Amino acid sequence: MVALKQRIAQQWPRFTVGLYAVWGLVTGSAILWLGLQLDSLADKNLMIPFYDSGLGPEEEDRLLKLMFTITGSFMVITNGIALYAAIRKSVWATKVALVVWFTEICWFVLIMAMTLIALLSMSDRDRRELPYPSVWKCVKIMLRVGSTLFHGWALLVYLRDLKLRQRNIWGKLVKTGGVFEYEPVEAVGPLHL
Repeated sequence: MVALKQRIAQQWPRFTVGLYAVWGLVTGSAILWLGLQLDSLADKNLMIPFYDSGLGPEEEDRLLKLMFTITGSFMVITNGIALYAAIRKSVWATKVALVVWFTEICWFVLIMAMTLIALLSMSDRDRRELPYPSVWKCVKIMLRVGSTLFHGWALLVYLRDLKLRQRNIWGKLVKTGGVFEYEPVEAVGPLHL
């Protein structure tokens, strides 16, 4: 039981990074497939209901396909790097995955700020006409944000492990000579990156 606890304490950041990378690869591949394979999305009004872009169906379809292709490609590449970091215990790949995660968070914050500014600049009558999100949609968004924050924390703890920094089971750094619950993970590759 003690050996299992030590193994979990040692490996949870690596497994978390790997699982998020696999999930991101599956999701990114599905989004990329949508962008490359589907014939028409705009005329069926499947993806963006209640939205009038002012474009024709062909232009809107091309725009949706381009958006799916770029987003899916980006997700496949970045999650491939994160999976490589988890499998090979690579410091540079973990740093790249952490930078990509930080970029994703910055884009999310920027989009939320722009949405808030757009909502505040609307008149009261226009704001009342907008459909309200359901409670379930709000819960899904909060779970997604929480899971993304946990993924970033796991990347940071995994990077600390690869740099042989001492931490406890929760990822908090401990002082030299403090309580250290397991042997650190050995990194592959140069540690000076």
